[in-house]
Amino acid sequence: MDSVQIDINAGTVTVTMRDNAILSEAQAKQIVRDAGFTLAGFERLE
Repeated sequence: MDSVQIDINAGTVTVTMRDNAILSEAQAKQIVRDAGFTLAGFERLE
């Protein structure tokens, strides 16, 4: 992971990955669930 941006008002979290690093939707769901939240959506930007 390179950076994380959280917008509480919008209810969004943007994760920027380092080069050649991959965060799968399944990994994101587990991380969010472990933190006590629910992942409502997952979008990969190139």
